[in-house]
Amino acid sequence: MAAAWPFNTVRKSLPSRRNLLALCLTVPLTLLVGKLPGRGGVLRRPPAPPEAGCRRVYRLGAVSYRQEEEWPAVGGCVAPLLTPALLRRCVEQRARRRRRPTSLLVLGDSRMRLLYQRLAEELGAPTPPETTKPDGSWQRHIHWTNSPERWCQLCPWNCCPRAAAAAGVALRFEWRPFWTEAMVSELEAAAVSCERGHRDCPDLVLVNGALWYQLLSPRLEMAELMRQQVSRAAPALARLASLTRLVWKLDEETINDIVTDVHRSGPAEVPTLHAVVYDAARKIPGLVIWSSALPESTGFTRIKCQPLKQFVRSGVLNEATFHHECGQDVVHGSVAVMTKAVQMMFTDLCARDLDFTTLEEETQNMSVMPPFCCSTQMDT
Repeated sequence: MAAAWPFNTVRKSLPSRRNLLALCLTVPLTLLVGKLPGRGGVLRRPPAPPEAGCRRVYRLGAVSYRQEEEWPAVGGCVAPLLTPALLRRCVEQRARRRRRPTSLLVLGDSRMRLLYQRLAEELGAPTPPETTKPDGSWQRHIHWTNSPERWCQLCPWNCCPRAAAAAGVALRFEWRPFWTEAMVSELEAAAVSCERGHRDCPDLVLVNGALWYQLLSPRLEMAELMRQQVSRAAPALARLASLTRLVWKLDEETINDIVTDVHRSGPAEVPTLHAVVYDAARKIPGLVIWSSALPESTGFTRIKCQPLKQFVRSGVLNEATFHHECGQDVVHGSVAVMTKAVQMMFTDLCARDLDFTTLEEETQNMSVMPPFCCSTQMDT
């Protein structure tokens, strides 16, 4: 008997014939029905990865800028001159191919709101006129703990949700100047929509967030607050980045002396907060950092807008032309800068639906059409 004890032990540790039969029946049923026994969870098909595009356009140095006379080195991205008609053609073709409209979600502060407004105008999406006028007293009630409802009460002309739609496209803006729980909730809601295959799953989620942390005092403590809040938002960012395009647009420094003639810069700490963004992106695969727009808003301002300001003072150039190119204030970008940003975004989104190599006949004010980054291959 003593010699047989190991075999008895092994026999007892094996499943009985009844258990083996149940296991053999359960595995095929699980694969067919998609039900995990004892867990109650449904096995879902993994979400499809974000559609291929031309994401190099978001990288610093990968695009050409208006202040440059030469095109970037081979391998870079050059955003084509996408007229409003071409943008509308792109979204309509995308809608037919994918059988749903292109959905864009913009989360951030007033810079993002103006970019949303420019998107709507370029795409021909009607937006309701603003009926309320700015009231300077609202700034006394600014605090990072304000809820979205509170923000909308304080500055309805700037801080309320907005939505617009046109043929083949749907746009939505939510005021989220800080990385609070309200921002995290928006990211998680978008992720749930994509995981469930809803039609309103955004094809592009555009965020920002740095400027307001340096508009409030004390700035050093606000910078630390941003680091902590972004860290807490990292799981939601990672979840959404695995499902769709998630682009973080870096904030540029404000340059006061171009518009106001006051020779000083705005919060110099804003570019230093880019380190917080890059540190988060290092831990979040799929999060795209939009750095290529920085030279368009700062380099162009320094190189071109200062001379243009001299022409305005001398009466050679009118104020309307100057404002179109350089903006009306030191914080928000100009119409020209916003238009270029829209073109960068759709160089990525339209890579499959517009043949960039054939756009030469359809563009204006360009004698030579440079090669585009996405004409032969697309990034994933």
